Amino acid sequence: MTSGVNLSVSDGVAMVTLNRPQKLNSFTPAMLRDLSGHLGDIAEDEFVRVLVLKGEGDRAFSTGADLSSFLGEGRDGLKMLAPVLAKLMEFPMPTIAAVRGFALAGGFGLALSCDMIVASEDAQFGLPEIDRGIWPFMVTVPLLRALPRKVALELMMTGRRIGGGEAYSMGLVSQLYAVDDWEAGLQRLTGILKVKSPEALRAGKEAFAAVEGMGAEDALDEMAERLAEFTVTDSARQGIIAFTERKDKA
Repeated sequence: MTSGVNLSVSDGVAMVTLNRPQKLNSFTPAMLRDLSGHLGDIAEDEFVRVLVLKGEGDRAFSTGADLSSFLGEGRDGLKMLAPVLAKLMEFPMPTIAAVRGFALAGGFGLALSCDMIVASEDAQFGLPEIDRGIWPFMVTVPLLRALPRKVALELMMTGRRIGGGEAYSMGLVSQLYAVDDWEAGLQRLTGILKVKSPEALRAGKEAFAAVEGMGAEDALDEMAERLAEFTVTDSARQGIIAFTERKDKA
């Protein structure tokens, strides 16, 4: 019996699928454990260039935690989501949440923790916890990294859902497609990312995270140091040589 998380790797793309469509891909403790394990394995796989996280079926990416399944886990049960969100936010390679249907509560948190969200027009995002007398504590962290404070608070305080179009206009969604074009759009983006320098992407993601929240002067000093360190790597040298050769032929 599987936990409900499937992993497949093909041509440099790791596809992790929350596979519990009969429950709108709501996750259980076993699913979080397996998801965490898969993320650890993928991060160490030198042949993987892009991670895609999606939900099985066309009704939901994920509606968050199946609360009934956590009853036997004790007080610390729902804390299991925190290290998974952290792994996604700190992942060494590009991560894409592929969203069709509902991305709610902790499922919204999983999508927010990825670098990019590719959504279909029928996507629905929201934080309904407040309607159950709960606050979306852990989702607050990736949400505040994606939205201005007042917009984030409005979504958390009201629990209202937003469609794919509104999420795109807010900047939550990176790319929005009609339902029939969604999978093709996702494939185009993964195709672009998987041929980029993995060393440059890793260094860039680390640098991007390092300067978030810094003052401009400190951030520029930090970036200058990182640039100086990176330009002596083999990846940078090869890129500079290739660029120079293309320019000479132009």
